[in-house]
Amino acid sequence: MNRKRIEEMIPLAAQVLQRGDDGIEIMENGTIGKKWRGQLAAFGATVSIGSLLAAAAFFAAQGNADVDRRQLSKAIFEVVKKHRESQGRDIPPGKALFEFVKAAHSDDKQAVKEEVIDAATALKLAMNLFIKKEDTKDREATA
Repeated sequence: MNRKRIEEMIPLAAQVLQRGDDGIEIMENGTIGKKWRGQLAAFGATVSIGSLLAAAAFFAAQGNADVDRRQLSKAIFEVVKKHRESQGRDIPPGKALFEFVKAAHSDDKQAVKEEVIDAATALKLAMNLFIKKEDTKDREATA
């Protein structure tokens, strides 16, 4: 994890969340639900337990998740692209995180893994900038 890179990525992640770049639909009426944060944490756990490629493949499909995991995959990839662009580096090939990770050369795999994890961390931190939407169950429990 590279703190400097994460700090550089946080404003980019906030832009991605607010603007909905590349059709990303995570925010709803200026808020982000708690389930999104949970899925983002699951991404990190999947990388730790398995591999970056496995996590990218898992998040490339919707599955039975409460939220559309594909949106998180798009958001992570968009943050990586924007950060590379701001640094004057080559923008990753393809249009998906899975394609980018799969195309990483064997000598670049660790660097790509760290870059993607930093982007996911920046997204999670950027989500703190927005009011979290309460789930229906949470509201009923406090009533």
